[in-house]
Amino acid sequence: MASGLVDELPDVPGLRERWRRDVVHCPYCHGWEVRDRAIGVLATGPL
Repeated sequence: MASGLVDELPDVPGLRERWRRDVVHCPYCHGWEVRDRAIGVLATGPL
């Protein structure tokens, strides 16, 4: 199924090249992939 959803990434150097490999959209959804690794959060919302 295709939904037409497109990831709109911020203009951060190197982000696009690492997207879905080293950079994931949600540490809860990708918890297994990021286990035992340092984590950083990039956010723009108030929460």
